[in-house]
Amino acid sequence: MKAVQAQNKHEQGFTLLEMILAVTIFSMIMLTVAMTLYTVQRSWQKISNHSNELKRYQMIDRLVDVAFRNAIPFPWTNDDNETTYCFKGESDSLLLTYLHRIGQNDSEGGIRFLRLYIESGNLIAEYRKTPILPDSKNDNDYKSKEVIAVNVRELEFTYVDFDSDSDDNSLEYSKEWDVDDEYNIPIAIQMKVTWNNGESEVWLRRTAGNSIVSTYGQRNDSSATEDE
Repeated sequence: MKAVQAQNKHEQGFTLLEMILAVTIFSMIMLTVAMTLYTVQRSWQKISNHSNELKRYQMIDRLVDVAFRNAIPFPWTNDDNETTYCFKGESDSLLLTYLHRIGQNDSEGGIRFLRLYIESGNLIAEYRKTPILPDSKNDNDYKSKEVIAVNVRELEFTYVDFDSDSDDNSLEYSKEWDVDDEYNIPIAIQMKVTWNNGESEVWLRRTAGNSIVSTYGQRNDSSATEDE
């Protein structure tokens, strides 16, 4: 009789308490696995985002280091046969000329012309081997575009120079810069990039053409020229 009862108990399977305990243990294991996978995914996403941001900042750093630090005044004849400069600083765009290192391809020359602006939420760098004039009507084909950064909400430039009306060489900051009125390029250029998430970064570099103080080692004073 006892043997029959033991066999019947074995055939009945697990008890309700055993089933609850097994489900609880299984749930805890799955929860631990899920939390581990979620943590790994979050960590990978953070690393990926940080890597993308680092690449984006490096591209902008290289651009401002090469272009802003080597920016020079470059006179050229416009469509009206008047001498102007390949530089125009606006609050949301910048046109400049900079010295470019000559590589193995000597046909690129030692001077490049650059325009920076926003297009469809992207920071665009437009390069040309031939001069870009501020109001030129001739849009030639010698140009190339490069997306420097994406998800850009706002681009803001500030132009720094010595205050010509001050005796202590204090600095003044302008949102626009007309080189034909200032007779030179600013001593420094600041670029502020605001991303779609509201965060912003600022880059400030001194130019090669030292504005009112000097140009290639010689003082460029418009008033002295006019007096002569």
